[in-house]
Amino acid sequence: MYDIEIQQNEGKVTKLEYRKNPKGKAKQQKVGDYILRTNHLDLTEEEISKIHRSLTTVEDSFRGMKSHLGFRPIHHKRDDTTIAHIFITVIAYHILAGILKKLHRKGINHNWDTIRNILSTHVRVTTTFKTKDDSTINVRNSTTPTIRQQEIYDALEIKKTPLKKIKIRMPLVKNKNCSEEK
Repeated sequence: MYDIEIQQNEGKVTKLEYRKNPKGKAKQQKVGDYILRTNHLDLTEEEISKIHRSLTTVEDSFRGMKSHLGFRPIHHKRDDTTIAHIFITVIAYHILAGILKKLHRKGINHNWDTIRNILSTHVRVTTTFKTKDDSTINVRNSTTPTIRQQEIYDALEIKKTPLKKIKIRMPLVKNKNCSEEK
């Protein structure tokens, strides 16, 4: 679909021009063919492809993780804060890679976005009640995990409800400085 002109000098590309050809037709190719260029001549095609897939996984993980953790976009203007940002991102990536590897060993092969979406509905809920004496009771509890959430927790060998149910009674505190209106 394009007319491509390449100029070379001593085996190196010096100029590349391309123009859309309105009469051109796309070549019949398998969907998903890639052309990867590298200066690592010691690697096989398989090794290059594996590195490329790893890079894609890293980039997707960083994007998803940084969005979820609120690390995107980077607005740092000083080197030390930018370095700290990158350091935390790398630590978070190592944690993420460990989680995904452990899940993969147990047959759960989802990407990070899918795992995050599955787990996103398992939350802590605080329910507030008023008593007859105007005290407040707060009950904090975890929702029951779904089957898919439980599979992930089991694969990671973590409790489905790591936090216990909490009940807090907060008695009504009257302000002595306020006068009651009748």
